[in-house]
Amino acid sequence: MDIAITAFSGSLDTYLFEMGMTVSMTSLSMDDGGMNGPAEVDGSFNLLIDTFSYPVTKTTVSGDLLSMVAEARSVTLEDFESYGELDEGAYTITVIASGKVESNRFDGQATYITEVPFVSSIDSNPYVGEMFITGADNSSIRVIALDVETVRLEMDYDGDGAVDETRDVTWDEAIG
Repeated sequence: MDIAITAFSGSLDTYLFEMGMTVSMTSLSMDDGGMNGPAEVDGSFNLLIDTFSYPVTKTTVSGDLLSMVAEARSVTLEDFESYGELDEGAYTITVIASGKVESNRFDGQATYITEVPFVSSIDSNPYVGEMFITGADNSSIRVIALDVETVRLEMDYDGDGAVDETRDVTWDEAIG
């Protein structure tokens, strides 16, 4: 793993700063000692951390290619960007993301974009937010946070723009 600081302003003494860096990983192996087993990461990303608006910390992660393999699961991100805000005063996290993803859990590549920012308490699932995911033949899934326990999936299997199925599932079911 190689980390290069690309920009810095502010002061570490006051904890008010903006820092940019590039993180590159080649066959980086990690093991949390848990049931997930070791994971391997390849690729790189840019990271920007901004604490000038404390108690709000802003973070942007972007990159061209990042691959992760853990157990029998693989995920590759391309042309990705995510923006997050941690508001320690309001005890919330806000996230916006976009990019392309490939996985051994589905065929082909999917494009994802946040249409309504996801907002959650620091220690829970999002209670608001919406993401649109497009796959092969213009098929799509709209993911809508209903509350901290439940998410709505609106699926268009044939790509005609009409919802073919709607399911309300737990966040664990949607992510799993």
